[in-house]
Amino acid sequence: MQTDYAKLDGVDTGTWWSYNKLNDYLVDFCSKQGKTGTLELKKFKNGYTPKQQKVFDEYYDQKTIDAVRKYYEKDFDKLMELETGLELA
Repeated sequence: MQTDYAKLDGVDTGTWWSYNKLNDYLVDFCSKQGKTGTLELKKFKNGYTPKQQKVFDEYYDQKTIDAVRKYYEKDFDKLMELETGLELA
């Protein structure tokens, strides 16, 4: 799991940045480092296309979805926390 990478002796030592808010974090980080100028990250297409959804439906049965959800549950919770500002768990 991704969230486990930033743990030291079971304590979260990471600083988490949401990809959707990355430009804001970078501007703040650069400002704190005394760097000025503009910084815009390239925006990529995001989301499922109908073709991707069809493949997903074909290869992911409910048992697989449940297993993935359980395995990455901490990661999903961290993402929701970053996106909503609400701490989960």
